[in-house]
Amino acid sequence: MTTRDAFEKTLSRLNAIRADPDEPGAAEALRAALAANSNLLVARAAEIIGEWQLPGYTDRLADAFGRFLVDSARRDPTCAAKYAIADTLNRLEVRDAELFLQGIRHVQMEPKWGGQEDTAPPLRAVCAIGLARSDPPDTLLELARLLADPQADARIGAIRAVAYAARPGGAPLLWYKAHTGDEEAAVMYECFSAVLALEPEAALVLVGERAAGGDAAQAAMAVAQGTAAQQQINYTRSNEQEADRIGISYLASAGFDPNAMSSFFETMNRHTGLAGQNIPEFILTHPVTTNRIAEARDRAKDYPVPKAGNEVPYLLARERSRVVAAEADNDLRTYYEGQIAEGHDGVGEKYGEALTELGHGEATDAVAVLHGLHQRYDGNPTIAAALGQAQMSAGATDAALATFADALRLSPRNVPLTVRYAEALMRAGRAREAHVMLLDLFNNVAPTPEQIRLTALAASAAGDTGDAYFYMSEYHIANGNLPLSMQQLELALAAPNLTGVQRQRFQARLDEVREAISKDRKRKPEEPARG
Repeated sequence: MTTRDAFEKTLSRLNAIRADPDEPGAAEALRAALAANSNLLVARAAEIIGEWQLPGYTDRLADAFGRFLVDSARRDPTCAAKYAIADTLNRLEVRDAELFLQGIRHVQMEPKWGGQEDTAPPLRAVCAIGLARSDPPDTLLELARLLADPQADARIGAIRAVAYAARPGGAPLLWYKAHTGDEEAAVMYECFSAVLALEPEAALVLVGERAAGGDAAQAAMAVAQGTAAQQQINYTRSNEQEADRIGISYLASAGFDPNAMSSFFETMNRHTGLAGQNIPEFILTHPVTTNRIAEARDRAKDYPVPKAGNEVPYLLARERSRVVAAEADNDLRTYYEGQIAEGHDGVGEKYGEALTELGHGEATDAVAVLHGLHQRYDGNPTIAAALGQAQMSAGATDAALATFADALRLSPRNVPLTVRYAEALMRAGRAREAHVMLLDLFNNVAPTPEQIRLTALAASAAGDTGDAYFYMSEYHIANGNLPLSMQQLELALAAPNLTGVQRQRFQARLDEVREAISKDRKRKPEEPARG
């Protein structure tokens, strides 16, 4: 077997594990991949561990990270393995200050047309977050050094890490950066956002000063950004009353209470309070004033208040939010038992009770509750999706697939329902059907990054290696990581048994990504100095 054949065989095995990390031999295969010489195999194994948050691999991830720090440009081009490992350690909430310090200080020069370039800024940025989480005593000193990094991506990572750390000295550090400025507008945007998060009231004044005056370089940048924003603000202000009138009309036509707009404005006004009195005009887009509230209330009188209608979607969403947002040590079963004992046993409480039972491994009890709700509210996709999930967890695969299929006929291309159905099909070994279904959704409904990732997993499980890499590249594009996207596209083009159409499609997308990366790299040195 050639080295290339062995690589493809291992990669195919990892793609199968990506769809089902519980399959026999998965742990051994992941450990072997982390010990491999190929940075791409290590990166893929690390991604799988991070995506599924698999325990027990921390030491091996750290060992692989250290291995690729040696002769790194040759052994780990674009820092693919090191970045994937650091990102996974962040997902696993591992605190390893020494590892993240190595990453934040790593510079990797690689050849490019006409010279060399540093490919490690994304690694330094992700390690900055890891360092902030690990919180060693010298965290701010390291982040301050990274704020002066020659690469904008690294400086942005430093700013985000300072905001994440929320240490007492963090706000002054970013305050100083905001005053001294940066040649990259994206860096200043992150800086202003971080200062606003750490010191809201004082930062509002700072942002206003940067827009209205201050040193010439910062004024030029702030005013340039502010002018574009203000042009839209001027237009929207002049049409705001008309927009409110139309909005109330739409509320009433859709069956909602037209008084909801004025109530919402009042809530916003209470939360703003006196803090809004000195907010600079530059960052005010649609201010909520007492006049605007009064006008909205007067307009609402022209429309009838609707009678209470179907509250089921709201009740389901409320209880799902309650369950999802609950702390890990907060057992909501006691809460729902109390609610039901007091006579609060409507659809919302029953649904929340079922979700809680499901979360505690009591799938059979959850199925019993959800089956009753499903019979009563036949056609509700939220209840059907929960019932299908509970049936899968209870081992009733055929019943679950039938539940999903029936619900999807009534609610075609419903995103949560389609995603749950696809996950069930993959677990049932029908990955190709899942792939086809997700492709239909992908091509007809604007996908989320997680939806794209699931499409890639389905393609991988179905044996469509080229498509699996292609959709992982789309996932990285959706997350703004063009280097990793380019890597996935290169792997897609190397996949066996591609059709002519696939090859042209992958190559065209790769050309687009390369062009975007090239333009970004060329733009930075050619930008004239500000000031």
